[in-house]
Amino acid sequence: MNVPFNDQMYFPYPFRFYAACITLGLEAIHTKNVTHRDLKPGNLLMDEGGYLKIAEFGMSKTDIGYGDQANTMVGSPAYMAPEIVKEEEYTRAVDWWALGVIVYEMLLGTVGKKLPLAS
Repeated sequence: MNVPFNDQMYFPYPFRFYAACITLGLEAIHTKNVTHRDLKPGNLLMDEGGYLKIAEFGMSKTDIGYGDQANTMVGSPAYMAPEIVKEEEYTRAVDWWALGVIVYEMLLGTVGKKLPLAS
């Protein structure tokens, strides 16, 4: 049984383990040329063993290989990479940006707060 991942689950569990779960999940989907584009805590599920699984692929894009680009503005604003917000072309690196935001939130315990965008 998978349960939604939320801010109540961040602690006392180690954030490094969760970050590793998400990293391995992103590596797996990127190997299949899929870009999630809406990675956020609400789209993560925890299985019975405590492992996080990436879920909700409704905004994902397929056939995005290494270096390929997309330009559709999708995702959750707090987790969007700057290039998406600026409506520029982007690569699957936007998923890694979202992971960085999630790790930042886990470290500081500030779930849902926006990060300032560099101009």
